[in-house]
Amino acid sequence: MQKVTSSETLLKNAPQLIKAAFDYLDTDMSLGDMLNYAKYSSDIKSSDFMMETLPGYPQYINGASYYIADETSIPNTVDEIFYSSDDFVASSKHKSIEVANGGDTMGLAGRVKDSLDDEGFTVNKISTYNGDQTEYTRIVVKESGQGEDLLQYFDNAVIIVDDTLLGGNNDILIILGTGQGEITATAENTAE
Repeated sequence: MQKVTSSETLLKNAPQLIKAAFDYLDTDMSLGDMLNYAKYSSDIKSSDFMMETLPGYPQYINGASYYIADETSIPNTVDEIFYSSDDFVASSKHKSIEVANGGDTMGLAGRVKDSLDDEGFTVNKISTYNGDQTEYTRIVVKESGQGEDLLQYFDNAVIIVDDTLLGGNNDILIILGTGQGEITATAENTAE
């Protein structure tokens, strides 16, 4: 992201970016307005950007890979991002999640995956965590404000902001602690 948003890259590619904006965006900005704003590109920092992915799913169509947006979820996503009166807390429901069993309970990561899937989260991977064991569950996220909505599902969990612990294509890594039992926040699980 830093390379993409560097001043040098933005200035060097400004004509192509402006053309792409005209070709692919519906905007009320004129070409002159865009060129006037281009001079501010040197002030842009990657930390000024907030990245969100619209809810959706990947799909192959005629041999080409597409990301199909879930149009019914877009209004809620826009409301969460732009109109939330609270401090911004990113929804984890549209993030790619890995659940790693960091304890000794066989099959717990799979059951947690199933429960989170039932709640609308996207758990793409389960694994066994081979690092240091802790009694508490760790929810590892890329940036502050993420993972907060997952805390309610775990007995004793903390959020760790450290993108170096995330591997592959995952946005969130949940490392189940040795003290973690079955997920208790959902009505389905509390009834068992």
